[in-house]
Amino acid sequence: MLVGCSSIDKVEPKTEFEQNEIVTVDDFEFQILEAYRSFGDDYLLDDGYLFVAVRLRVKNLSSSKQTISTFNFKMQNDQGVEVDASWNSNLGGSSFNGELLSNGEIEGTLYFEQPVDNSGLKLAYYRTMFDNTPEFKFLMSCDCSVPKLSKDVFEINEKVTYNDVDNSIIGVDYSTGSGYSKASNGNTFIGVTLKTINNSRDNVSINSYNWKLVDDNGVQYDVTYFSPFDQSEYPSTTLMSGGEVSGLLVYEVPNNVGLKLSFYRNGFDEDSVYSFKLK
Repeated sequence: MLVGCSSIDKVEPKTEFEQNEIVTVDDFEFQILEAYRSFGDDYLLDDGYLFVAVRLRVKNLSSSKQTISTFNFKMQNDQGVEVDASWNSNLGGSSFNGELLSNGEIEGTLYFEQPVDNSGLKLAYYRTMFDNTPEFKFLMSCDCSVPKLSKDVFEINEKVTYNDVDNSIIGVDYSTGSGYSKASNGNTFIGVTLKTINNSRDNVSINSYNWKLVDDNGVQYDVTYFSPFDQSEYPSTTLMSGGEVSGLLVYEVPNNVGLKLSFYRNGFDEDSVYSFKLK
């Protein structure tokens, strides 16, 4: 008796999907609604890094209650580094947790800190936070490139875009002051009207202490609370996406010195990002 044998090639399940695909795994349906770069409160970021924001939808397809968590997701890059969602961002997206009832659905935005200009990003889903192997990965196609500044020092009439935020000087005034707001002997007040536009997708924090005057001798001057000018001061606040604000930065400086207004990522940095030449 002759016995015939045949073999069927085993088909491995698909584990990598394009960013725009809808994926069904473990009774869940996953969909990336959008992904984009973000700088958030960039003083929390390491230099040369940005946030990759992923707006995600998850639906429970099972007949029983299921738990989903931020910790089920990690991001991998082409340098072989895998990171959890960032808890250093106050952009409102680090919380993505809940128990989904049958057919329940949740949306949320996760932020992952990644090097600027990185490619080959993958969003990995793990069944539990303790697993070593992800169930599947999304191949991310979002743009993480960031244009570099063309120079370090700009003129008053130029607009500077840094981390998706525009800054420009729209006025400069001088005064020796009067009364309680009188400059010390040999000094003068300088009022710089600064305009800021938030072109990013998220809210950003702006602060007058990110700006210092620097003279030709390398001396830094912080903003002063004494102002002889009638204009409103530049606010320290949260600027919403698409928001625009302008206000006055006032400094007391020696007469007859060259000055530039310099922007610092935070009030503790020693090196500025860029400057405006005032005189």
